[in-house]
Amino acid sequence: AKLIPDTPATTTIAYQTTPGQAILYRLSGDWNPLHIDPEVSSRAGFSQPILHGYCSYGIAGLAACQAAERDATELQSLQCQFTGPVLPGDELQFKFWKHNATALLFRAEVNGRTVLNNGQARFQ
Repeated sequence: AKLIPDTPATTTIAYQTTPGQAILYRLSGDWNPLHIDPEVSSRAGFSQPILHGYCSYGIAGLAACQAAERDATELQSLQCQFTGPVLPGDELQFKFWKHNATALLFRAEVNGRTVLNNGQARFQ
């Protein structure tokens, strides 16, 4: 189901990832070689190793808190569809829409390509 309205976003936030972000994110315990090994990522159909989905998801949580001007401890739930890969070094462009007093809807794009869609962040 489509959650994102056809109106202009109420808030936009950009987040620049770093070229070494996937290497650093491995410290979370995700050792999948897709995120570090060019041969493995090439066999999977990617031009280079991709950023961990959970890293993009965590960035979405941070951006949602910033957009809502709320502390991270107030974030109750975060959900979204992963619709495309993010490469280390990509800039994520988040668009947020106020849904109600405690929720935001969002989408994230990289160079005009949607990578997170139908996102929803709920706050206490």
